[in-house]
Amino acid sequence: MISTLHTAEVTETSKRMGMAKKRPKYIIDYDTHIHGVDIADHYLAYYPFIHKTVKWPKKVFFCLLQCCLFNSCYLFKE
Repeated sequence: MISTLHTAEVTETSKRMGMAKKRPKYIIDYDTHIHGVDIADHYLAYYPFIHKTVKWPKKVFFCLLQCCLFNSCYLFKE
């Protein structure tokens, strides 16, 4: 991974079987902040658009439309 925000700092994390694991700081930050993206991908996989097309602009449009619909439903529910 390449990061412009973090340095090459390594921190110790949880101990498993008596051994401490050393991980870079940017990996720890990634794991803590990716949770929302994983949930959105999980929900979007249940209802994929059935629009199959070869042209990439249409694929991008329908992907963005599906993300917007999910975000609006999520905000309405909140």
